[in-house]
Amino acid sequence: MAFAPTGASYYIATEAGGDYVDQVYSGIACPNGTAYDHTCPLTGGTTVNVSASGTQPHIVNFALKPNDMVFSNGFE
Repeated sequence: MAFAPTGASYYIATEAGGDYVDQVYSGIACPNGTAYDHTCPLTGGTTVNVSASGTQPHIVNFALKPNDMVFSNGFE
């Protein structure tokens, strides 16, 4: 969990590592690496707005897919 200043908009991305394909929110796959290492652009990502008067946490869910190169194209 990360805390950010309120009253701004942010792009959010994963850095899952290991056996998962990273993403930029919302649902943009980053099969070649993370946005943090500049191999996946934040362009096209959905911003998350954090209001200055908000007191509730902002929950952003990611459904990461396994990075399984053996079955990436099915069983054909």
